[in-house]
Amino acid sequence: MAAAKPLKTLHWTFEGLDEVQKQAVEELRESLRQSGDLEGGFFGQDATLARFLVARGFQVNKAHQMYVDSMQWRREYGADTVLEEFDFEEKDEVMQIFPHYHHKLDKSGHPIFFQQLGCKDFGDVLKITTVERYVRR
Repeated sequence: MAAAKPLKTLHWTFEGLDEVQKQAVEELRESLRQSGDLEGGFFGQDATLARFLVARGFQVNKAHQMYVDSMQWRREYGADTVLEEFDFEEKDEVMQIFPHYHHKLDKSGHPIFFQQLGCKDFGDVLKITTVERYVRR
């Protein structure tokens, strides 16, 4: 297989991939399917698989391992169920000390997140909650 050309920007779509890169997506999908590691839904979509390939320079074996590791981490951390299962009871208190919020999406579809860094002492937040709970929320 010919080497895939690197993407020049972070803003790309699956349709913007060349044929060699699209073939790498199919190879990754088949590799994951054969090993029983291919997830359904969003995680089995072309664009998602392409992201793993981009992150690993279109090396299918490395992208495969990264995908497996990522799915394992999601299961262990509960990333897909945290909104339903985790109750961040101290949220209102934390927001008073350390205001931050998601605004909307930019023109490329990326979330815009605001934090007033430098205005507040994060140490005060740690008097209310733990780092683990803050990150998990």
